[in-house]
Amino acid sequence: GDFVQAGARPQSFTYFNEHLLSKLHEVGLTQSNFVLVPGNHDVDRNYVDGQIDILKGLQDRGFNETEFNNFVESQQFNQVSRKFVNYVDWEGEVSDFALGLENIAGKGFALTDEVGVYCLNTALFSFGGAVDRDRKSIEDKGTLGIYTRGIHHWINQTKFEKRILVMHHPFDWLVEWAQDQIHKICAHNFDLVLSGHIHKADAHHQYDGTTSIVKCFAPPLFTQKSDLLGYSIINLDVPRNRISVGYRQWFEDRFLLGVNLARADSGRVYFGVESEVVEAELMPVESGGNYDFLGKALEVSFRDSLKCYA
Repeated sequence: GDFVQAGARPQSFTYFNEHLLSKLHEVGLTQSNFVLVPGNHDVDRNYVDGQIDILKGLQDRGFNETEFNNFVESQQFNQVSRKFVNYVDWEGEVSDFALGLENIAGKGFALTDEVGVYCLNTALFSFGGAVDRDRKSIEDKGTLGIYTRGIHHWINQTKFEKRILVMHHPFDWLVEWAQDQIHKICAHNFDLVLSGHIHKADAHHQYDGTTSIVKCFAPPLFTQKSDLLGYSIINLDVPRNRISVGYRQWFEDRFLLGVNLARADSGRVYFGVESEVVEAELMPVESGGNYDFLGKALEVSFRDSLKCYA
């Protein structure tokens, strides 16, 4: 999300294509490689400003989960979805995983036979920095609803070994009921959650004894030169049940190893090391029959304790 500074200007998306997307094309990435979700900057502020009373009135209604899902499925939802017209026109040209206006609240896709991804639009009730009639800034944090019914339907209709959730806003930007529901949905159905918005790189493993999920927050690629800018490359190793996040960081005139973003000398954060223990336990006995299973398990545990889970 936040591919442009102002989604009201179609030429901003053209500028993105010319100055960034073209570079990705040069290294062999195509429409089949881009999975997108809109952010608050991608909404059409001109449309929002023109419909401010209606949109603010919808926010003030305080929908619960059922009411919000019903609203998304109603004709009235067109009043919200139209602020994504410029974004939708652009995403349809650059990605094979486009939401389109008909699925702007969220849609799931198959990346491979084993891995599915769900693109969740958290900016449905975002005002993109607009002000109300009293010239007061309209706050997004804690007010954003999500279309949970669509996520549940996709989960029930698909069978993937691994599932990834892509969303622009972190959980704590959602309205309270949405925070509660997305926590529950992810804990039982997703292995990896990718989000952005806060302009701060982070990656951590959440485990409560029964459920496990890795959350990754993208660093800003471009805000201003003084910021900690960069990007991450995430490796999802399905057979070995591992996830690694490698960071590249901008230094003066080039991207280098992202030690500051990862807060680790390797520029990389690792998850899923418990699979190494299983691997050690299942390893055939070496010649002589003296393979040290316990020592291997303790070694893995020790290395795990030294790793930085940023």
